[in-house]
Amino acid sequence: MIFHNIFTPAEIKNLLDYFEKQPTAHVEKVNNQNRCYNKNLDYQISGSVCHSIVRAKIDNIIGTDHSINMGCYKESHVPYALHFDDNQTHYKKNVTQLNSENRYNCAVLIPLVESSAFKTVSFDIRYKEDQSIVEALQGNQTGVLNGLNLEDFDHFSQESIQYVPQLPVFEVFSWKIGDVFVWERDIMHCSTNFQKHGLVKKFIIMFIA
Repeated sequence: MIFHNIFTPAEIKNLLDYFEKQPTAHVEKVNNQNRCYNKNLDYQISGSVCHSIVRAKIDNIIGTDHSINMGCYKESHVPYALHFDDNQTHYKKNVTQLNSENRYNCAVLIPLVESSAFKTVSFDIRYKEDQSIVEALQGNQTGVLNGLNLEDFDHFSQESIQYVPQLPVFEVFSWKIGDVFVWERDIMHCSTNFQKHGLVKKFIIMFIA
C-alpha cells in the first residue's frame, strides 16, 4: 500500500542530514560494483533521531504492536532487479520464526530523495520455496499488456525481461518525499533503472514482524 504525506519535508531533511553523517556499516556489491552503502538505522533505540521521527508514523500505519526484524539506511547506486525478500538467505530465519504475536511480514520503504526515475514496482506473484525467478515469471503471465516501459527495466537479465510486459502489476510506487510504501515481503518486486540517469537513491528500508 502507498501512504501519502506521512512525513514533512523538514522531517525527511532531518533524517537525511543525520544519516549523511553516519559511518557506513556494510557495502553490498554486484558484478564488482558497489551497489549499496548501508548504515545502521537505530530505529529501535528510544531517543535516536530515527526513532523520534519515524516510530510514531509507523505505529499509525501498521500498529503499535509491531517489531522490526531488520532495517537500514541505504544509499543505492545500482538498482535491484526482480526478487522476493523471503528468498534472501539472510532474511529466512527471521521470517520462519514469525508467530501469531508477530503477525506482520512486510517491508516499509521511506524515500529520502525523489525523482521521476525512482519507482518501485510490485507484482502479484508470490514466493514459493525453491522456485527460481524465471520459473515464477513463466507461471504468472496474464496475457494482458501492463503498460510498463521496458526501457525502465533494462537492468533485468535477458532471461527475465521478456516477461515484463505481461507481468500482473500489483502496485507502482513513484517516489515522493513524505510518502511511504508498504508491501508483503513474499511479493515479487523490483526497482526501475535509475542508474543510467546518473542518480543515487537514498532511503530507509525496514522489515517488520
